[in-house]
Formats: sequence, C-alpha cells, structure tokens
Amino acid sequence: MHKSMVAYVLILFVGVGIRLNYLARAMYADEAYTFLTYASQSIRQIIQDYSQPNNHILHSIGVHLVTDVLGSSPVSIRLVAFIAGVLLLPCVYELGRMLYAPRVGLWGMAICSGLPALIMYSVNARGYSMVVLCFIVLAMVGVKQLQHARRGGWWLYGGIASLGFFTIPVMLYPVAWVSFWLVLEIVRARQWHNLRGILTGLTFGAVLTVLWYIPVLRHSGLDALLNHGWITRVSWGQAIQQTPELWGALRSLLFWHPWMNWVMGLGVMVGILTHGKMSTTHFSLAIGGITLPILVWITRTYPYPRTWLFVLPILALLMSVGFLRLFTRYKRDGWFDGAAVLVAVGLCAWVMMSGVIYQDRETGDAYGAHEALADIQRLTPPTAQIGIVANPHLEYALRYYITQTRWQTPPELLFVEWETYVALVETLDEQHRLFIITHGVEIPTLEHHLAYLDSSINPSRYRLIPHESYFNGRASLWELQIIE
Repeated sequence: MHKSMVAYVLILFVGVGIRLNYLARAMYADEAYTFLTYASQSIRQIIQDYSQPNNHILHSIGVHLVTDVLGSSPVSIRLVAFIAGVLLLPCVYELGRMLYAPRVGLWGMAICSGLPALIMYSVNARGYSMVVLCFIVLAMVGVKQLQHARRGGWWLYGGIASLGFFTIPVMLYPVAWVSFWLVLEIVRARQWHNLRGILTGLTFGAVLTVLWYIPVLRHSGLDALLNHGWITRVSWGQAIQQTPELWGALRSLLFWHPWMNWVMGLGVMVGILTHGKMSTTHFSLAIGGITLPILVWITRTYPYPRTWLFVLPILALLMSVGFLRLFTRYKRDGWFDGAAVLVAVGLCAWVMMSGVIYQDRETGDAYGAHEALADIQRLTPPTAQIGIVANPHLEYALRYYITQTRWQTPPELLFVEWETYVALVETLDEQHRLFIITHGVEIPTLEHHLAYLDSSINPSRYRLIPHESYFNGRASLWELQIIE
C-alpha cells in the first residue's frame, strides 16, 4: 500500500475515533430541546413547524428516521450529525487534492480531524455539520465544473445548495462564498457557458428551496424564517461597526491558545500569498470571504459564531499550503505524510487532555442533568413524589433524561410549577422529596429557594443537604429537608 494511502487511513481512523469518543456524552440543552420539540414529532410536524430556529428541518427529518429504528439514545439522536462530520474529512482531502495537491488534502484532513469545533458539532444533534459538508461538496462540484464542465453538473450544484438551505437558512453564507469565487474564476477564464450554468444552478436551487419551505410558509409564515426572536436587526451603522467582530467570532471557534492562533495565522497567510504556485485555480477560495461582511451589512444581522463553522476547513487547507511551502526543502518521500499523521494525533490528543470539548457554551451545556437524575433515583423510594428545582437552562436536558428512564412516579420540574413547589415543601418526608440541581458556580441558599413561599413558613425548619458534585464542581445535587 502506498505511504500516502496509509497516512490517509490513519488520519481518518484518528478523526473518526475522537468523534466516537464523545458521541455518547451528556445531552446538551439545545439538542435535547430540538429532539423533544421537533425531531421526535411526526414528519408532517417537522416540515411545517418553524416556531424556533432550532428546527434544522432536513437534519430533524434524519434524526426522526434514525430514532424510529434505533431508539432515542444520545448516540442515535446524534448519528446524522456524526455521519456528516465524518464524511467531511475525506471531502476536505478531495477538495485539497483538486485545488492543490494530494498532500495539501492530506494535511487539511489531518487538521480538520482535530479541530475542536468540528469535533463538537459532529457530536451535537444539530444541522451545522451538514451545512459544512454541503459547503465543501459545493466547492468540489464547482471545481469539477471549472475543469470539465458536464451537463447536469450545475443542476447538482443547485440541488446541494438547496439541501443546505433546507437544513439551516444560514446556508446563504456558504453558498455566497463559493459562488462568488466560482464566478470570478469563470469570468477570468471567459467560460461563458459555465456562467450561464452556475446562474441556472443557483436559480434551480432557489426554486427547490422555496418548494422545501412551502409547508413552513403556510403553517408558520415568512416571519418565522426571517424575523424570529433570535435575530436582532441593527442599524446600517451598527452593522458596519460590527464587521471587525467577524474575525473575533471565527477565532472563538478555534478554542486554541494564542500562540496556536498565531501559528495558524502564519500558515494561512503564507498559503494565500503562495496560492498561485500550487493551485489549479487563479483565485484562492479565500476570496469568497469578501461576501461575509457584505451579507452582514445587507441583512443587518450578526449571526452566532457557529454560523462560520464552514470557514474552518478552508483555513485548514490554506494553512496546509502555507506549511508545505515553508518546509519544501524537507520534501522527502513519506516525510510530509508522516508529519500529517502526527499533526492529527497531536491535535486529537490535545483536545482530549485539555477538555476543550466541554468549554463550548453556544449550544447549551447541561452538565450534571443525567448524573443527578440517576442519583435522585438511587436516593428515593420508587413511589416517592419527587420535585426538582434547577436552572431553567437545564429544563430540556432534564425532560429528555426523564423520558429515557423508568420511573414509577416521574419527577416534576418545579421551576415551571411553583404552586406544586410550595405544596411539596410543606410536606417534605421520605415519600415527598425536593432536590436542587445547581449549574455553573451557582450555590443554593435557603433564602433563595424559600423566597416564593408563604411568609408564614419558617425557614429555620429547613436545611440544604449536599449529595453529589459533577464535572469538577460544574454541577451539584442538593436536597431540601425539614429539620426534625
């Protein structure tokens, strides 16, 4: 077997392995909410309910189909995102090979295998890994059309774009990025047939997208897509002022130490400057980034940092070009291939040792929800009436795990049922239990948890008992008891 193929298989093995390592981790709040509210419903409900942008429709359909067959464990719920995240790795290799050379693709694949954000969203049951995959496949189809235009190629381009839009409307940014770059290449080469082709493909994709969203438009309305509560419109001046923050948002996805950002920045800069010496195209794909601030200005919105996840594979490929140019003098057979494997192993080892995977706050970490419920079940008799008070942030993770566990009498989440809370506090005993799950640095106090009760209740009758702590103190379990 050729050394490059051995390196390819090893890098893929490492990339898949680290994603498998986190596939069964505790459910996050956003993915639990998405599953309970959308993916667990009927297909008809999924394709028409856009009450919240959490419904990444194509992804929700995939999760619905998988969980119907395999059950609703965290692994099953995340399987669609996981498959997309795994497929991304060989696609990055292929794009790097098409744009530059096989070794660029190999290094790009190695870097992507260990990028924390790409790992996170490969094991998070949302549609972001699918959008990144659609972006890379779009670029691959575009390059193929530039090299050897085929009938139907641009129709495929439009179809892939529409699937990305059907997953999340923020596919607008990846489509604009790669289409702008392709148009520049087409105009420079005077490939007027390809110009007509890409315009036809984009029109076809737009029509398909409208068709996909007809149920949403009829049931939820256009405002649900364009003006939902999670979008904040700003003035033109504010949109322009916020433009520099795009780099900050992208940098926040790297989760790297400052010196690692400098190393990556150096590689990317060298890769852009030396693009013409290695690439099969005139313009670097990086030039498509010009579209991002323009779209931010036009829409007057500032998307969440995770929206820019699709940029990371491009940065990885550019960094690969830069490093290969910098170390050309060491170009001996097998050196670059072995170094790529070491990069993949090193990055993945750093991810595991640093715990950086657990530092993401964008999609609602819910540490301790599963473990606390297991301990509550262990501490209480099967027939007990159980109340749980917790940060509302944990609500859907708790609801998910309650549905996944056998309870003779399921616990009540009292942060939405204060009247039940009051009644339960007045009758605490072995069969009536009240637990408090803290999250983050929150410390429970009697004054806080009795603040909603009748003033006639004497706080001195109660005490808070600590039971367990989880994830190095990030969450803990307490119980409110009456002092005998």
